[in-house]
Order: sequence, then structure tokens, then C-alpha cells
Amino acid sequence: MKIGDVLDGRFRIDDLCSNEGGMGTIYHVTDLDSKGSSMPLVAKICKHTDPQIRTRFKREVRLLSNFEGNSRVVQMTHFNIKCSPPYFVMKFYSEGDLESNRSKFETRPDRMEKVFLQMIDCVNELHIKGIFHRDLKPQNFLFERGKIAVSDMGLSVEAVSPTRITSMNASGGTLGYSPPEAFGNFRNPDAAFDIFMLGKSFYYLATGRDPQFMSNGSISPGLYNLIQRACKLEKRHRFQSLAELKQAMVAVFDIILDRVEGLHDAKNRLLVILAQLTNEKVYDADEVNEFLEALLTLKADDQDIVCQLLKPEFFSVIAQDSFDSKRGAFLVAWGQMVRNGNYGWPFAENIADCAKSIFKSGNPTPEEKALVLELAIHAAQTKSRFAAMNTITELISSVKERELAEHVNGVILNCADTFVSEIEPSNCSHDIVARAIKTLKEAENEDE
Repeated sequence: MKIGDVLDGRFRIDDLCSNEGGMGTIYHVTDLDSKGSSMPLVAKICKHTDPQIRTRFKREVRLLSNFEGNSRVVQMTHFNIKCSPPYFVMKFYSEGDLESNRSKFETRPDRMEKVFLQMIDCVNELHIKGIFHRDLKPQNFLFERGKIAVSDMGLSVEAVSPTRITSMNASGGTLGYSPPEAFGNFRNPDAAFDIFMLGKSFYYLATGRDPQFMSNGSISPGLYNLIQRACKLEKRHRFQSLAELKQAMVAVFDIILDRVEGLHDAKNRLLVILAQLTNEKVYDADEVNEFLEALLTLKADDQDIVCQLLKPEFFSVIAQDSFDSKRGAFLVAWGQMVRNGNYGWPFAENIADCAKSIFKSGNPTPEEKALVLELAIHAAQTKSRFAAMNTITELISSVKERELAEHVNGVILNCADTFVSEIEPSNCSHDIVARAIKTLKEAENEDE
């Protein structure tokens, strides 16, 4: 189309708006039949003749037609899919997309919270109707007068689609934002699929950095932990619903914006859980999850204070499979406290016993077991606590599974010049562990 052309005998092409989309070119247009309406409009015109892309374009029109009057989804005012080329007309959002509006909220956490919650609400409008977007990114959220609408549904699909045109092995989405399952299983998305892309979008909007390679940087610990969970490679470890994500987001910003006393809240939650475990030998999984959310939103110094209250009984709970998705982040916070060493020498025994609860359970991964073992060794060595050393010696000697032995091997070799070298290799249940200790002993003999 050229400037001045009239599309479908009705819409005059005024100017190019964008040619970056995969399926369509967007033009500023004037509705010659508007009868005085002054609302700015753009037309998205399918720029491909490929039948599959044309079919996908028509699907976008069909899906958008479900959201007439819904301010959280871009508003389509007219369409003609029988026209050649097919097109649809929508409201023009004069302030652009969220990527171009970062400066309005990147240093204002109160505004950032409103933006993030609106993004969740927008996507929720799709999920309510059983539609998954599959290409969420900051450029696909349009911004105007503080309100946000989700756009570009060219890759969107219904959970139960009457015409599923994406092949089973097809890939799609945007590099850096798409979850691992997008590459080879693009046909069957779910809520966790979109949640991954929301997490990556939050990261970019909060930092301005490439979401392919995330690092904490200037993000608050609570927000970064939330983003990490949203972007877990295994989707079962992500938030499983937008409602869960939204609740966690509010809790994070409660801390950032000082709406609640986070340290006091986390300590109280933990004390209730520990009292139940001590007095009744029971726990409430929801209460544990709420505590973990509260802990992971705290600043690092406050996390240390809370983690010093933890007992081995709590680690027996966190070792259960229902906490698989949060255990890793929890152990990172606990490990930070252990390495900081701001505790008395008797506490090294508590650390060793907590590590034992994880190490002896069948649910934690070998990586998690190796992590707690290394942390316990660090505490026992730096505090010269022999009772803790005895507990760790028992753990190392008891290893029987090959995969765990391989991880423990790495821990042992990283622990030269510690009491680990004094463990008797013949007492070890696995040859790999025994050989690692022998290696330490041989290195010590060479130094002598």
C-alpha cells in the first residue's frame, strides 16, 4: 500500500506506523465513513500470501472479536478478512508500547507495580476465555494515559482450538522471552507458558537488560526471586496461575513500598509453623508457602535474621515434594546466612542437622543435597564445631547412589584443608566418595 491509497474503498492510508510485525504492516489510516469520529486509527494489513500465515491472520481477527469493549485488550473497530489483502482496523494507542515507556516507571516502584499488575490483568482476560498469547513481551503491551492493553495476538491460540494450525514440532515466539517448551512443543501452551514470558518482560522493564541472561543487579531481592520463579526452565516449578503470580507480586511490592513490616511478618509466620511442628508434629502447606514468599521478599540482612531461627524440623518439611518449586530459592537464602557466619559456634550444629534433613530425604535433587553439604562443611570448619563435623562425616560416608556420589565428589575436592580429608575412605559406602577423600589425603602428603 502507498500513502494516499484507499483500503477496501473506505480507509485512506495516511502514513506508515510499523513494519516490524511478522504477519502484518501497520498504517495510520482515516476512516472515510467515520461521520465525524476523531478517534485515531491504524490498520493492520496482512503482508503475506502464504496460506498458513493468512489463516493465522484470520485467527487473530477472530480472537480479537471476542474482546469488544474490553479495555485490557486492543480494540478492533472494523475488519475484512475476505478483502485482498485481509486487514483489520484498531484504535491507535498514542503513547506507544511499554518498551518505549520504561522511563515513566523504571525508577518509580509505585508506578512499576501498577504496570506489572495491569500486565497480569490483561493476560488474565485472555486466559479467562481459554486463550494463550504465546508471544508476550513489552512491545506487545500498549500504553495510554496510564492504562495498558495487550496486543498482537498473531500467535495466540485457544486451549481447545477447532482449527489448530501450528504443527506439533513448530517453534515460535521471541528469543529471550519464550520458554523452553516453545521450541518443539509450541502447539500446546498453557498458563505457565505465558507466565514465563511475563517474567521475562518484568525483568526487561525493571532493568532494561537482555532477558536471555538474567542477573540480580539493581532489582530488589524479592522482585528478582519472583521473576526467577516465573522463569523456571521446568514449568511445574513456575507459578501455575496468574492469580498466584499476582498475589506474589503484591506481596513483593508490599515490602518494596513499606506497606507492611516484612521482617516482623516473616518471623511471626515461621514461629507459628515451628510451634505446630514442635507441639503437634503437623504443618499447614499453605502457611509454609506463605512464609517462603514472605522470606524471599526480604532484604538480604533480614533474610539472615529469619534464617537463624530455622530448625531441622522445618527442613524436613521443605524437603517434601510439594515444595520442589521453592526449595532452590529458599536454600540460596539460607546459604547466604551460613556463608555470612554471623552466628555463634554452637549454631554450626544446627546447620549440620538442617543439612542432614535435606540430605537424607528422597525428594531434593543431588544438586540441592550437594549444596547443603558444602554449606554444612563451611560452618563446621569455620566454627571448629566437632559435633557438626561428626554429623557431616556420617552423611558423606552414607552416600550410596552414584549420581549423588558424583556431586559429593565435587564437594569433597573443593574442601581441601578441611576436616573432610580426615574421613576414613574405607568407611565410605561408595567408591567415588572414597576416591575423592583419598585424593585429598594424597595431596596433603605431597605438600608435606
